[in-house]
Amino acid sequence: MRTLEQSRLLLHDGRMDARCDQATQALSMGAAMNIITLDFETHFSKEYTLKKLTTEEYIRDPRFEVHGCAFRSAVETFWVDARDLRGMFGRVDWTDTVVLAHHAHFDGLILSHHFGVRPRGWLCTL
Repeated sequence: MRTLEQSRLLLHDGRMDARCDQATQALSMGAAMNIITLDFETHFSKEYTLKKLTTEEYIRDPRFEVHGCAFRSAVETFWVDARDLRGMFGRVDWTDTVVLAHHAHFDGLILSHHFGVRPRGWLCTL
């Protein structure tokens, strides 16, 4: 299990700020969990864009397509192509994993709607 200070470094490249308070509180109360940072990259076009659609409309639209996802864990940063994401997600213990994302409602809906994944919790940098 990582220490509180190690988790602080993982959460925000060593710069602890208010956006990490939720995770810090959970960790300081003794909650043991894994934290994965992720960022989905998706298809968009002139007409099919978040500038013209709500997040839900965009993600549930038949044109929606994931190109892949960038990940950061306690040990490494890596990219997974769309074709390999289901296998990657299948290897994670989601009951013990919290996800950190820049726009958690965007990445969260992709993760749950398209991949059926519901992690233990979410942290958002917004």
